[in-house]
Amino acid sequence: MKPSASVITNRIRIASAIVLIVALAAITAVLYWMDVTAPHGTVWIAGLTIAAIIALVGLFLWNQIALTRKISQQKLELTGLSATTEELNSTVALNSILQRVATEAVRATRADFCAISLADAKLLTFSPVVRLGWPENAEISSAAAKRAIRESEPHLLADVRAEKGYTPTPATIRSELAVPILNGEILAGVIILAANSPRAFHTEHIPFIKTLAHQSAIAIRQSAEFEARVSERLENITRINQLARLSELNRMFRTNLPLDDIL
Repeated sequence: MKPSASVITNRIRIASAIVLIVALAAITAVLYWMDVTAPHGTVWIAGLTIAAIIALVGLFLWNQIALTRKISQQKLELTGLSATTEELNSTVALNSILQRVATEAVRATRADFCAISLADAKLLTFSPVVRLGWPENAEISSAAAKRAIRESEPHLLADVRAEKGYTPTPATIRSELAVPILNGEILAGVIILAANSPRAFHTEHIPFIKTLAHQSAIAIRQSAEFEARVSERLENITRINQLARLSELNRMFRTNLPLDDIL
């Protein structure tokens, strides 16, 4: 799994800090060696000035890297939302929309696994309708999802090994993020993300996944409304056919045709 933007930024910051410390140490060593002949501490003043300039440049680059990573992540999320919105506006096929939602969730968070489970009101259970990474028939066990379902709030597990008595499936999973899908106040499902590395997800990911969950709720509602309209039309067609048949039978009974011919 590719590291997240936050992880990459933190690594770059640590590396920059190390380089800065090494550079300052080298400058200090050189100045100490030169101080033997330098009058009135001139070398030290110049060295401290150079060190201050290096520190300011390092701080500027540090912030620019962080800003660049943030902008890159935002572009990635906007691209994902554009794709899911286009899918939502072009079809009422629920599985197609949820597949797109899962794909964009994985792309933006760099997760190794993603599943979208929907609620079954009759059985009072949640069943996965879309899965990425998990084998088709594998059980999807998620401690984060259970909490998200219970609390109807997003839940993040930085490291699943901190959860006593919990073994994820597969066992390689180290971090999880789960966001409920709320259709109004009704819990309609949950988006589950998992990664093979610890601390793969961060609170900055939650708003984006919550937006995807909102789009999923719209898709669920549109799909239900479409199915209801189709069912109503089929019932109306059935009634019309029945009435037409009854009208035809009534007309035939008024004729002098034998009963066997009518039936």
